[in-house]
Amino acid sequence: MKKKIALFGGSFNPIHKKHLDVIKEVIDSKKIDEIWILPCKNHSFNKKLISEKDRINMIKFAVEGFKVNICREELDFEGRSYAYETVIRLKKKFPSFEFYWIIGSDIFYEFDKWYKHEALAKEIKFIVSLREGFPIKRTGEIRIFFTLEEKVNNISSTTVRECIKKGENIQDFVPLKVKKYIMKNGLYKN
Repeated sequence: MKKKIALFGGSFNPIHKKHLDVIKEVIDSKKIDEIWILPCKNHSFNKKLISEKDRINMIKFAVEGFKVNICREELDFEGRSYAYETVIRLKKKFPSFEFYWIIGSDIFYEFDKWYKHEALAKEIKFIVSLREGFPIKRTGEIRIFFTLEEKVNNISSTTVRECIKKGENIQDFVPLKVKKYIMKNGLYKN
């Protein structure tokens, strides 16, 4: 039987407690053997990202104690990388693994904007994290492996960055070590 790997792609700009809730739920489901956090090199919709080094460091601090791996596939790829191409490369590198993509139900509403989204939907099954106000919307031929329970948690990386710009406390949104790293390095201030 193939090893089941959940790919958790994103900008993680910064990683926050909602991301960790999703990771914990996937681990607790016992339906997946490993989770690979897959930080993107470039944001698909051209949003500005802080450095790869800073994002990786924050991810490492945030996932201490979790059984997860950080996958550098997109970061190390020369040129622009897209989810579809990443999945194809990973399937070639690891033919004995079966990959799944963790996605928020809010992303279903943007999924048709993804590069080769229909081809991606044929290549991989999805683990869907239900988000308040975003019931599952079938897009194309998306195959759902399982869903994660909806929790009222509207944390987003955008919210965290906006709070930092306003000088507001972010301790409810990010793990303490991530907060300290952000403050020490003066991230997201402008």
